[in-house]
Amino acid sequence: MASENQSTARAKTVLVFGQGSSQKAVTSAILVRPADPAAGEHLQFVGTVEFSPSVQRHVRDIILPIVDHILEELQVPRRHYEISAVNLGAASALDVGTSVSGFSADVPIFLALLSAGLDLPLPDDLISTGHIASVEADIAAVRALPAKVQAAVADRSIGRFLYPDLDKDRSLSVLSPQERDRSVAAVQDARDSLYIKPVGGIGELVREVFTEEQIVLASLKTGFFLTLKRRPRGQNPRPNAVHLLANNRRRFWRVLGQLLLVGKVDRAQELLRAFAQFYADRQLYPSHFGQRLFRLLCSLSPAVWRAIRVPMIDLALCVEMVKWARTRDGEDVFALFDAVRAKHIERPVEPYPAGSPPEPEPSDPEGTAFGLIASQITEQTLARRIGIPIDSARGCYILASSTIPSYHEFLDTLAAFYIHLQRHLHSEAVESPDMARARSQALALLKEVFREEEGDKAAFARARNGIEGGMRTILDLLTEQFKRNEEALYVQRVFKEAMPVGWDERVAFMRGAMKWLGSLLPADLRDEPPERFAGRPEVIVQVLVESLDRINRVVSTL
Repeated sequence: MASENQSTARAKTVLVFGQGSSQKAVTSAILVRPADPAAGEHLQFVGTVEFSPSVQRHVRDIILPIVDHILEELQVPRRHYEISAVNLGAASALDVGTSVSGFSADVPIFLALLSAGLDLPLPDDLISTGHIASVEADIAAVRALPAKVQAAVADRSIGRFLYPDLDKDRSLSVLSPQERDRSVAAVQDARDSLYIKPVGGIGELVREVFTEEQIVLASLKTGFFLTLKRRPRGQNPRPNAVHLLANNRRRFWRVLGQLLLVGKVDRAQELLRAFAQFYADRQLYPSHFGQRLFRLLCSLSPAVWRAIRVPMIDLALCVEMVKWARTRDGEDVFALFDAVRAKHIERPVEPYPAGSPPEPEPSDPEGTAFGLIASQITEQTLARRIGIPIDSARGCYILASSTIPSYHEFLDTLAAFYIHLQRHLHSEAVESPDMARARSQALALLKEVFREEEGDKAAFARARNGIEGGMRTILDLLTEQFKRNEEALYVQRVFKEAMPVGWDERVAFMRGAMKWLGSLLPADLRDEPPERFAGRPEVIVQVLVESLDRINRVVSTL
């Protein structure tokens, strides 16, 4: 972030002075701060560095309207700005002019204006260049790119460099073929020193510069969190704020979960406070907030919990927000106060709890043909519904260490991880988790994985000593077993929902199932009459469950 106050934006760039052999490139920065509207001017150029009249006119006629249009889409009030260029001491030392006279600073000027307008902090290690030629906001090629790249490489504070996409046809209207080739070579040479990325337009630029966390936090503080995308007006293409408006409610939960899972508790709590303040200021209560937060907190590992400061949100702020809750939000309000105070989230230790995952509740059966099942249990469908969400959940669950020092923490970690898997697989559910049940189910799952050893005792020994990957490997194994179990439950549910009611229909259904399974059926079952299974469909269901890895091959032959 900028070193000045939060509402001041600093966008680094590279300016080139002189011509030919006397050409010098220096790193600089564009500084934009909100101005007093009473001053009258929408944009003022200030400071000791001179912006040429053509640059001032270009910024007012092209760049500023783009920023104003984006703020209008976000329903954020238009601001007044002061703009200056800073850090040109190197230019003075090189005895070159200290004026901004070209258009290669368009991109950093745009970024600084947008940053100041939305309180979106710009990264310190980013530098950019590019010409914004029209209100359509395409980013055009600029000259002297090799010198600019070299200056960025020489500045140790720079880690990322954004530049116009040289592969676009219009770049040859600005650069000669020789200059374009030199620019391409300079970019290629710099890749070992910098993260260097071409951008062709404002949309790409915004995605590259601002993180998901920055966007959702700015949306809460600036007020566009609940703003919806508007339909385009007129025929002229205009840059829009679609990425900034891309379902910030979903973005909030995604970012909050990621921050907590990796232990960035301070930033997570800042986000929570901004969320609560946003709703309190608007005299609204967010539906299901308490239950979703409670559920998320239950999925955290003990290591993360040790870093959390309770209450997670100031209780006075919670009370202010709760004032606007409706009658139907009553249960959620109780869950919210439990969550922010970490009440009922503590996990009591039960040395060897009993219990196993509950059987799924069967839906009312329908008289559907067996062929309907084929489209619901293909490898692709199972991956989309079950495999991918579970694999994603494991991928984002990070442990600080592969060892667990105590059995108490071992149980806590298992229960938290099991809730985490459930939360990703059933992302729309909002009910609060039952901790005792989660612990019981997690241990039952663990005993399935280590059924040929001593169950949880063998697993804990591995986690305590870090053997064969320790706790990380145990979570990997749990993930795979959880996936197999969920696939089996899904197949059972699909089968039961498709099973007809009438006897004749059930016999026909089972006949189709046996024909469809074919060689997957054990030899002693292939010649049995379907009437045998019409009253005991679990036999055929079990074959389906055990044959999940071969189902796709069968389906492909139908």
